[in-house]
Amino acid sequence: MSRPTRGNRKRYPQVRGLLALVLSLALLSAPASIALGSDHDIDNGEQATESIDPFEDFNRAVFDFNEGLDAVIFLPLAKLYRALFPKPIRDTFRNFMRNLNAPFILANDVLQGEGERAGMTLSRFLINTTLGVGGLFDVATGLGVPFHDEDFGQTLGVWGVEEGVYLVLPVIGPSTVRDGFGKVGDAFLNPLNYLGATGDDSEKILFGHRVDLADFLFGVRLLEGVDLRERLIEPIELLKKDPLALDYYTLIRSVYLQRRKKEILNK
Repeated sequence: MSRPTRGNRKRYPQVRGLLALVLSLALLSAPASIALGSDHDIDNGEQATESIDPFEDFNRAVFDFNEGLDAVIFLPLAKLYRALFPKPIRDTFRNFMRNLNAPFILANDVLQGEGERAGMTLSRFLINTTLGVGGLFDVATGLGVPFHDEDFGQTLGVWGVEEGVYLVLPVIGPSTVRDGFGKVGDAFLNPLNYLGATGDDSEKILFGHRVDLADFLFGVRLLEGVDLRERLIEPIELLKKDPLALDYYTLIRSVYLQRRKKEILNK
């Protein structure tokens, strides 16, 4: 079999870029939506549960599968990451990724008609890119411009799109019909997902080494997901021990839906 021509190899960075996108959604979507939320309401009434979660048996099966993956892969990676890198280094990486994601957040601010928040996002990006040495340091928060996050699922909610039924997606985790479509929108809105999908220009010199940008994005997204899971080690442990929960599945469903409503209202 002949080796692929250079023209055929141009497609490979696009495939790796798509893989990086899927990985980023899988690692980031579910934890980000339950992250650090402590106030929640437990579902009351069988009718309400059937309305929001008509596929509960399927969702529970997927939920158990995801829990197994977390126990075997994601949690051990998060603990190893914490052991290898002290908190100042982890904070520096998190600052860098927040700054790198600023154009995506800005796009959703604009689509939601949030002029003030869009101005804050742009200000943070300019301040941290310059005074914060490329986003390594969060100077903007100290100057009174705090971080906020946005995604296209929230934007759809602001536009009045109903959340639809609750779904648990393999690897990705808690979601709704609206948030599922929102994740597709995230793929197109985030400029990082186009990194490395430009054929001949996909290789750049970085820190003195030739690096494929799609591979670089894959690594960054993987580390971003591990970093987020590291921050959620204690909060998730607390959720699992919550005495108010009938069971962990019900609690996560409640926390996810309540958290998403607050995020759409910017509370």
